[in-house]
Amino acid sequence: MARYLPTLLSLIIIAGLCGIFVMVFITNVFFTNKLSRYSDDAVCSHISPDFIRARSLFQSTRKVSNVLIVTHPRSGSTLTGDIIQKSKHSFYAFEPLRFAAETMQLGQPITFLNGTQRVYNYSRDAAWIEADLLYRWFTCDFCRVNIKDLKSKFIESFSTNLRTYAYCLKRHYYNRPSRCVIHLQRTCEKARVRSIKTVRLLSLESLAILLERMPSLKVVYLVRDPRGRLASQASLDPTEWNIVSEQAKIMCKQMLEELSYLKTIWKPYSERLNILIYEKFAVNPVDSSNRLFKFLDMDFSRYLELFVKNITHANADKTSCYWCTKRTDSQETATRWRRDIDFRNVKAIDNQCNSVYNQLGYIRFKNEVDLRNMSISVIEEIGSHDIFL
Repeated sequence: MARYLPTLLSLIIIAGLCGIFVMVFITNVFFTNKLSRYSDDAVCSHISPDFIRARSLFQSTRKVSNVLIVTHPRSGSTLTGDIIQKSKHSFYAFEPLRFAAETMQLGQPITFLNGTQRVYNYSRDAAWIEADLLYRWFTCDFCRVNIKDLKSKFIESFSTNLRTYAYCLKRHYYNRPSRCVIHLQRTCEKARVRSIKTVRLLSLESLAILLERMPSLKVVYLVRDPRGRLASQASLDPTEWNIVSEQAKIMCKQMLEELSYLKTIWKPYSERLNILIYEKFAVNPVDSSNRLFKFLDMDFSRYLELFVKNITHANADKTSCYWCTKRTDSQETATRWRRDIDFRNVKAIDNQCNSVYNQLGYIRFKNEVDLRNMSISVIEEIGSHDIFL
């Protein structure tokens, strides 16, 4: 009997290992099928939105930085957002309000991932609607996000840390994002930095709502010289020079109203709300990024420093897309408009935007010679104010 004992023990061990293997296999198949059901069209019916938000906000003791970059088109926000998303364990949403805003402005219903539809009075309720939609992105509550924005091609083009989700969308031909949302959910919930960039806010009152609702949120309002913005817009559509005075009037009126509102709400949120001037950032991108990350309570690592140097001091990349960040050095991009713009257009913009210049420190050029002289800075110091980065 003793002679067969080792063989018997070996058989028992082998049988045990086989049993374990079978159990692991069955468990894996079970959970894979469960995950498949979870990631199909009924995904949102299995999870309470309150549970998603609670899990997202309180699932661990680790710190999560929530960052919102607010600006207007042609103001350098793609560069700023790209730098922030290169942080470790980052989740970056690029223009998540685009299609929702367009849909609401047309008076059409928004369809959410959970299958519900709602029609909003956008002109009346814009601040609350936009704040709520951004809140859903920050808290990984994608069941209550506009389904068109979940299918946006911006995700593939600009959110480098969401490529697994973007690849899944491609596989399913952009028709069923609910099959892929599990990838979005995982990245969002694991992220230590959740950042959003938007040029779509109709009302900055959304900021006060979000700052009150999210104690961890920090907001960066990015501004650019109106002359640079208008010149950049006209490079896409030269006919805009024909109405430059009207365009400047509208733009600078809006900028003044927004600056006034930001200064009104800044005091109670002084540690969580700042204004970043694009031209200052472009001239000294590494130092400016360092200050930005300090304000955001994020680590500006050596890797990030090298990344900033690379994308802000590179020669133009003719093979890249028009909207891509890595195109040329940042200072040249920020001041290129001064070489080509007609001085008459500069004067037309100046006449509408002088009050904006006074608040932000932009100078008026006395003549065309000064305009073309790149040794003359477009901006001067306007005294210390803690609202500016």
